[in-house]
Amino acid sequence: MGPRLSVRRPPLLTVALVLALLVTALWWQLAERRARIEAARAGALVQRVESLADSLRLARNQGPEAASGTTSRLDDGDLRVLRDLGLSNPVHDLLADLEKHPELIPFKGVLGGTMFFSASESAVLSPNWVLGYFEDGHIGGHCLLEYRVQPGGHVFWKRLAAKLD
Repeated sequence: MGPRLSVRRPPLLTVALVLALLVTALWWQLAERRARIEAARAGALVQRVESLADSLRLARNQGPEAASGTTSRLDDGDLRVLRDLGLSNPVHDLLADLEKHPELIPFKGVLGGTMFFSASESAVLSPNWVLGYFEDGHIGGHCLLEYRVQPGGHVFWKRLAAKLD
């Protein structure tokens, strides 16, 4: 008979190490992809906030009705639904409630100032969104917020994006 060929198997530790390296590499690729997706989403939200803030500034500069206070894009049906949920004056009530929630502002005040929302500089954009203007007397910015009204007029807020001006 001829010479016998022997196949050497790699030690179990080597196989485990190679598998661990492959899993680690795949995990890092997944984490990197997730980070890119989150950055893209955040960038899109920031662009949306900037666009809405520009629209709000433009609307306020276009006529006396805009200068009189709050801005709203709610139609009669939206207003009726909000009244049925307990808001007697929906736009005013929403923005007044927002003023009670400075914890939604992700920036600290400077030079001893305290961040707060200004209802007169904020706008109800839709039956779901508000563009809130905030400041501390020194610096300011805008915040895109989602809101939900429960029966009895209780408003729940969720910050979607925020940016200093």
